[in-house]
Amino acid sequence: MDNVEIKVVNNIKSLEEFLKRIDTFFPIALSSKVNLKQYAEKAIEKGINFYAVVDNQIIGVCMGYANDYKEYTAYISTLAVIPEYRNMNVGKKLIDMFKE
Repeated sequence: MDNVEIKVVNNIKSLEEFLKRIDTFFPIALSSKVNLKQYAEKAIEKGINFYAVVDNQIIGVCMGYANDYKEYTAYISTLAVIPEYRNMNVGKKLIDMFKE
């Protein structure tokens, strides 16, 4: 899928709205584990986060942390792509950007 743009997430409100949109896509809803607003705030403040965007619509997100400066490890806490765009390498593009 060539028209996917990968963008840095820097807006808490848009991240929270997307998290609400994808909340039930997980086997256990994110909202049953965390407060989505607080999760978005923490991710923006301390994490590395990217959106996948098509036609100005957010279709996926990759959120994670790379703050282990001793071992130089990072981890992805959330990776989600809306169903209509799955199996189109959107998740791979998000992970590739996170790894850079």
